[in-house]
Amino acid sequence: MDVSVRLDGATQSGQLRSLALWLTAERELRGRVRTVEPPPEEGTLGPVVQEVLIAVVQGGIGAFVAALVGWKRRRGVDITCSVTTTTGITVEVSTGRVRVADAEELQALVADLAEGLSRTHELRGQSDE
Repeated sequence: MDVSVRLDGATQSGQLRSLALWLTAERELRGRVRTVEPPPEEGTLGPVVQEVLIAVVQGGIGAFVAALVGWKRRRGVDITCSVTTTTGITVEVSTGRVRVADAEELQALVADLAEGLSRTHELRGQSDE
């Protein structure tokens, strides 16, 4: 299953690059993360990252969600990200919610997100690869 992460805001390209680097540090996600960058517009210095795509293998959704929540918790700015699966389900997570959560709330958030993304995928009858 592929998962797409998009961010809103003026610094989205730099934040998405940061997220991609963070995710590739996870053993389960290494080699499965890529950025989507359309050709640069004329007069610009380079491409802008529009989204991060992650190819999640069976059992890897928990690692992805935990890494995403960990990255968001360490951001110095408020970020709302949209996570969309190949099944078309989109979930939004705000940095503010993650930052104020205690350890127990974070575990519950990670479990809820992972379960929701996995269940939706299973209901569609698709393979995880």
